[in-house]
Amino acid sequence: MKKIIQKGNGEFMIKFKQITKKNFGECIKIETGIDEKYLPPIVYQIALSYIFPSKIPLAIYEEDELIGFVSYEIDVSPDIAYDILVFVIDKNKQGKGKGTLAFNAFIDYLAEFDDCNLITLNYNKENKAAEKLYKGSGFKRTGMINKDNNEIIMRLDVNKR
Repeated sequence: MKKIIQKGNGEFMIKFKQITKKNFGECIKIETGIDEKYLPPIVYQIALSYIFPSKIPLAIYEEDELIGFVSYEIDVSPDIAYDILVFVIDKNKQGKGKGTLAFNAFIDYLAEFDDCNLITLNYNKENKAAEKLYKGSGFKRTGMINKDNNEIIMRLDVNKR
């Protein structure tokens, strides 16, 4: 994986960077406001990536300013799917369109992998902001519920975007 992935729209340049000793402290201080009730702390998400190397955490930057965090993994059973585990934007950066741009840039990044035909994610049905973001990015409900956490499962068929 590249250390820095850049995507932009001319107005904002979004970068996805690996979590390192240099940005770890800053990443675990990301405040998500209301969304915190829907996900474990970022430090927990980063720790999971060391226990389960299939989980890949990335810091989200606008230019050189940290604005959020994303974690994903590749699920190979029964078909290959890229699962977005966590996507958060710092509460002080929300409401400015940066989250939508960053999320769509991340979808574009995943879609560049040759074997990425399907992207999945879960969300808490009470998290209306997440639902709006995901639907606006082309995700569809599967009609299934994650039995572990009672979250709604959505999918995006990359080739149909």
